[in-house]
Amino acid sequence: MKSDSVALNEVSLENQKDFFPALLFFLAVIGQNIGVFYLMKRWISLSEVSMLLFIIVYLAKSPSFEKRHLGIYLLFNTFNFLNILTADSKTEALIATVSLMFYSTFTLFFVTYIIHEDYYNEIISSFLLACYALAIYGITQFIVIRVVGFYSKYIVYPFGSATVQIQPGLTSPLAARLWRSNSLYYEPSIYGMTLVLGLSINEVAKMGRKLFKGITILGIIVSFSTTAYIMLVTVYLLTKIFGNSLALTLKNVIIIIMIITIILLVIPYAIDLSELLPYPFNRITEVFYRGTSGYYRLVTPVYVTGYVLANEPLGIGVGNIDSYLDSPPQDIKHYLKMGGSYGKSIDSVPFVILINYGYLGFIVLALLFSIISKSMKGWFPFSVSFMIYIFGTGNYSSANFWVIFLLQLNAIIMMEQVKAPKDAVSKVTESY
Repeated sequence: MKSDSVALNEVSLENQKDFFPALLFFLAVIGQNIGVFYLMKRWISLSEVSMLLFIIVYLAKSPSFEKRHLGIYLLFNTFNFLNILTADSKTEALIATVSLMFYSTFTLFFVTYIIHEDYYNEIISSFLLACYALAIYGITQFIVIRVVGFYSKYIVYPFGSATVQIQPGLTSPLAARLWRSNSLYYEPSIYGMTLVLGLSINEVAKMGRKLFKGITILGIIVSFSTTAYIMLVTVYLLTKIFGNSLALTLKNVIIIIMIITIILLVIPYAIDLSELLPYPFNRITEVFYRGTSGYYRLVTPVYVTGYVLANEPLGIGVGNIDSYLDSPPQDIKHYLKMGGSYGKSIDSVPFVILINYGYLGFIVLALLFSIISKSMKGWFPFSVSFMIYIFGTGNYSSANFWVIFLLQLNAIIMMEQVKAPKDAVSKVTESY
């Protein structure tokens, strides 16, 4: 009996998980606008400090990497260092290349840890917990500022002077009445889109049940983000049509063709139809008017990318977009208009990649979309929301993109480890 007891204790100890990596991942998700210290012309956020801590702690364990992962990692970073040679500003390209090397190192280490420790359940629950925190704070901001009418800069930006990026439009009581986003992130749609990502993961993993859905959906609603609303509706409808796993059967191919055809037929009538839609869906018409937010986010990247590919086939270099658009060529300047000023960023990861690398960027995109398509076999809702997310944000050289990208890789690892999407999902839900 004693030996049996000892054996059971040994098994239970083996099954215990180290939750420190989950805590670091939670901080990486939640801390992207919390500055810890200032370095190289920018804040180093809590997210990046959390990533660094994980790298240091895990490096001490002498991780053993899979050859294919290490090969992709080395190829990607070699690609970035070679890109410096053709960059418009070598200094900016070097800074961005070092950042990408740091983020990809974190990703490589965490992927290796997930595989060796069967840690994918903890990563998902950590992200969903972060979504809870984001939603609750966003709802609190909405109630205090827009319902009660009480303005405080510490509610809008609770991190004060340590906030990484502040939106000027939210820093006065009058402007704060137009508040529509959780300031734990620095870009209006990222908050709402992150919650949609969490909701789509929960559709597959079924961890949080009704409570998580209710809080998250309410958090999305109070974001007042057209992008987040469209993303939520799109993911919901496609999930109802295709389920959690997209198999390229004849039936699904026909449905996809029908959806594309309907979209193409509706586009010419979009302006008239949008007038019948409630706010903020009626803002869809912005896409057709230069100077609006919608036009800048969806149309401008197409023209800017086309110009760069035609004139700089090897791209302008990673990290150079802001300085490039600060004094843009005359041929594309009129596309950058935003209200009474000009934009200096591109809010779309695929277009950022093409502008950075030129035609060689199609190689990076091919790898990225192959990863997304692979995860669609078992995590279709999340894969769709991730695809919309990367087209709606341009933070390729920041923690924001790489944290979510790690979740995409985590979904694939689950399918590979368990070898069947349904078994992978059931294994997750059995833990809760």
